[in-house]
Amino acid sequence: MAVIGGSGPKAVTTLVPGRLSYLGAGNGAYMKDWASAILYAYSGNPNLTEVFNLTGSGFLTFSLLGSGAGNVTNNTNSQVIITIDGNIVINESSGSAHLQTYAMQQVGACVGIYGNGGASSSYDAVAFNTSLRVQVKSDAAASYYYSYYLT
Repeated sequence: MAVIGGSGPKAVTTLVPGRLSYLGAGNGAYMKDWASAILYAYSGNPNLTEVFNLTGSGFLTFSLLGSGAGNVTNNTNSQVIITIDGNIVINESSGSAHLQTYAMQQVGACVGIYGNGGASSSYDAVAFNTSLRVQVKSDAAASYYYSYYLT
């Protein structure tokens, strides 16, 4: 007899692309001060770079690619690929979007302007059962913020 929920959380099969979070011009550099997320500083490279590749189960709670610390130029041709349990659940590109004010948000949410004291963030619980892999690229310096926990 099947038990509902007995096999653990169901892993997602897709994430919604095109979500943007408003940071305010130049405030992407301050995300580390208020998002409670791990910072992966990305120096800019036209090739995909692996941020991490985990095995095991857990939850991805936050994922955002935005302007790099001290970077006040446009980040062009940015891309984020998230693979859960061997399936690509999101593969999104910014094209020539300006990531200094609006960041590419895959999981969780954030809004506000750090300097005005109104910045806030929230977290989701995107399950993975066997593996979680994240790859990023951006032609210019960028910051990738993430949070996850293993179960």
